[in-house]
Amino acid sequence: MLDADITALLRALVNEMREGASQNETGAATHVASKMLEETGKGETPADALKQAGQKVLSAAPTMWR
Repeated sequence: MLDADITALLRALVNEMREGASQNETGAATHVASKMLEETGKGETPADALKQAGQKVLSAAPTMWR
């Protein structure tokens, strides 16, 4: 289970990444959050590492998600 600090960090990063996208694009946000959670499971918790994982997912996402 994630602690409150990691949960808050993930929430903030997902919200930051969604700033440029439509608020209705929940599929993209869910996919990004999922990949960030995978990284935390691997022990990657620095904000930069999680942000990079989210950006990588978005850059490889289908065009309709961007």
